[in-house]
Amino acid sequence: MSDSSELFLFDDDDDIESLSSEPSPWKVLIVDDDSEMHTVTKLVLNNFSYQQRKLSFIDAYNAAEAFELLRQHADVAIALVDVVMESDDAGLKLIDDIRERLNNHDIRLILRTGQPGLAPIREVIRRYDVSDYKNKTELSDVNLDTLMCASLRAYQEISELHLQQNNLRAAIHSSSVVANCHDEQHLASSVYQEITKQLTKQLPHQALSGFALALCHRQLRVLHSQGTLAELQDCRQLEDFPQLIQAMLRQALEQREHVHQQGKSVFYLANGQLHPLLFYVEGWQENQAPQFEPLELYIQATAIRMENRLLQRQLAYGQLQLLDMVYQAIQQPPASDEHLHIVQQQTQQLAVQAGLSSEEAEQLSQVAAFYDLSQLGLPDVVLNCSLLSAERWKCIAEHYALPEHLKSSAVQQQINNALIVAYQYRENWDGSGLPLGLAGDTIHLYARIVALAVFYAEHAHQANFTQQLQQATGQRIDPQLATFLVKH
Repeated sequence: MSDSSELFLFDDDDDIESLSSEPSPWKVLIVDDDSEMHTVTKLVLNNFSYQQRKLSFIDAYNAAEAFELLRQHADVAIALVDVVMESDDAGLKLIDDIRERLNNHDIRLILRTGQPGLAPIREVIRRYDVSDYKNKTELSDVNLDTLMCASLRAYQEISELHLQQNNLRAAIHSSSVVANCHDEQHLASSVYQEITKQLTKQLPHQALSGFALALCHRQLRVLHSQGTLAELQDCRQLEDFPQLIQAMLRQALEQREHVHQQGKSVFYLANGQLHPLLFYVEGWQENQAPQFEPLELYIQATAIRMENRLLQRQLAYGQLQLLDMVYQAIQQPPASDEHLHIVQQQTQQLAVQAGLSSEEAEQLSQVAAFYDLSQLGLPDVVLNCSLLSAERWKCIAEHYALPEHLKSSAVQQQINNALIVAYQYRENWDGSGLPLGLAGDTIHLYARIVALAVFYAEHAHQANFTQQLQQATGQRIDPQLATFLVKH
């Protein structure tokens, strides 16, 4: 007796283990006021399976009951709907309610009727969003099996398409979330709300609870909390949380990944080079597991954008330091020797002859010394700033407040002029220069003017200056500017 009992218990446990490893079944809703149709449908489809997944049936005996069941079970794959129930068009009205009020466009809806004359098939199939419309007498076991296979395949494809759309929306939305969040508290709250928003779409009428927290050097801060877990707002250590939640949080931190268990999840958001953020959410039933892929993609996209934002901030800080160095060099130029004096004088004269206003010509002469950064005591890394557009100045200001002396548009333009000279001075008219190999008019006029002024300062005292100018014209020097120098 004892031996047989032990053997029985062993077999039973083994069965439970094998059942738990089976994939979840497809949910099928049978909507019919005739109980016999429920029985017959289940009998015919008793051994049905598609992609190694069996069927799980939900029974509704009128349209109102079916609507409520679908509110609770958003993952029903197929609904077999009788047309005539409490009214002649009860099934048709239910179809509209599912598509419009529940906004469920994934479920495959199959109409069945025993009175086809009340709702002609040609009119119904065009008017209503249904997969098929069958007379009950037509649904033999083979026909019903074929219909279920085709409908499940369509449901799977449509669900996958909607999942991809949700993934794309999540990635796009993450951009606005990061852009509009200026502190960690706001970021945590916004991400948590987006997670619960997406879960609520999949699990309508479920009361979700949870929190967002940051953990840095064992210092814990709950940044946002909601629902029945709002009382955890004051937790300061992992040990303060309930044991199950604590275990999930530790697992997410140790493995640096999301953790999902029955009815609850922890989402792990890597926060650039800073400490991570964790989002815990619970509140759905074990048989209503949501699709986590869109949420995980949203978290991933948010993490990438946060990392990019950190890099942009670091870049903005570096550029701001370099721009301030350029400004100081403009304000405190080196002692003017004879060579630099000639360069500045020729720059101003050539600029006027090239059509620049006297004010522009004077401003250009003030930054002519930037053709040689070494004499200004500036590192070559200044060249990395290149030419800054108004948008780039604005971007720097978004990350760091500009000092008062850099806010003036005139000052910013003067810095840009200096950077133009520094960056493009080494370019040659024929395209053989550095750093970009620019040629002709693609080289900024300011850089071409300074290049000619420097050439004049270096060679004007030589007897063969005219010959050297002719050789350099068209190669190093702008031919049109060279004519101004010859006339001069």
